[in-house]
Amino acid sequence: FIDNVNVDILGLAETWLDDTVADGVLSIPGFQLLRRDRQSRTGGGVCIYCKDDLAVTRRRDLEDSTLESLVINVKTRRQSPLTLAVVYLPPSSSREEWSSLEQSLETICVQNPERTVVVGDFNDNILTASGPMHTIIRRLPLKNHVRTPTRVTATSSTLLDLVLADHSLIEF
Repeated sequence: FIDNVNVDILGLAETWLDDTVADGVLSIPGFQLLRRDRQSRTGGGVCIYCKDDLAVTRRRDLEDSTLESLVINVKTRRQSPLTLAVVYLPPSSSREEWSSLEQSLETICVQNPERTVVVGDFNDNILTASGPMHTIIRRLPLKNHVRTPTRVTATSSTLLDLVLADHSLIEF
């Protein structure tokens, strides 16, 4: 896949990785791997692949310890750094976890409001008019760029996987 697409950065949510899976097994030539595995039970987790020639700094100071998230800054030649966050929120997330997500995303956006991209699986269908993710999106200076359902079954269509960013940062 990655050989057929011009990709500089690839963020993955719900990786199901743990410490029994070595980085070498996940290695993609020409890319560095950053990962944050779920610690307490199976499933979840996030990771980011970045091209080797990118200047990437992990921003642990912007990662909430209660969330499955990974935040990086990518230095660019002509502009301020790009901040990228990859997030996974399980379907059973509590109000406290949603509150932590909102606070974490607000903090990230304050750091770099015009150069922030947040991607992930939020497990909250934003095709409905209510829900915690709707509230969070309305309060952020970012807009969702995914318009069609990302999970389709025989009986439902839901939009759970989002790309949040300022319009000027996204090219389709």
